[in-house]
Amino acid sequence: MNDLLIKKGIYAVGTVRVNRKGLPEKLLPKNIFKNEKLGKHEFIYKIKAPVSAIQWMDTQLVNILTKTHNPKSVFTVKRTQKDGSKKNITIPTAIAEYTVNMGGVDHFDHFRASYPISRKSRRNWLRLFYFMFDAAMFDHQRVHNVHPNSQANGSHTYRLQTSFGTQPYR
Repeated sequence: MNDLLIKKGIYAVGTVRVNRKGLPEKLLPKNIFKNEKLGKHEFIYKIKAPVSAIQWMDTQLVNILTKTHNPKSVFTVKRTQKDGSKKNITIPTAIAEYTVNMGGVDHFDHFRASYPISRKSRRNWLRLFYFMFDAAMFDHQRVHNVHPNSQANGSHTYRLQTSFGTQPYR
């Protein structure tokens, strides 16, 4: 699938779990970085064309697979310490750009996890329906909160008002 995306000019970058099912064995971070020990804010990388695997030690290990970024390139960010002072930290560019651009998916996942309506079902179409319903509610709330004449509501209040039909429309 990634090859098809590359042909269309779409590149991919994302975090990956060490025990992720379906990844090629040679790209699993537990296999390619098994003898490496990292100190805080250090990173290592391996390249298996066209994919690069980067492992960076923050407070926990962060594993990223990328087809977009050069794994050698770094970016400097300022981190606020516990005492309030700022400290410059060098991180891989792939992690910096991923952090900037990941927001939309994370908001949706957080919204779905906060007030889920999905239920376990043996019928796949029912689970798909619940997912689509959650997605529609999320999109509807985002549009509603952006509208200039609406009051911004939290997820719980918004869902209650919508389900009881008391959502004010203007």
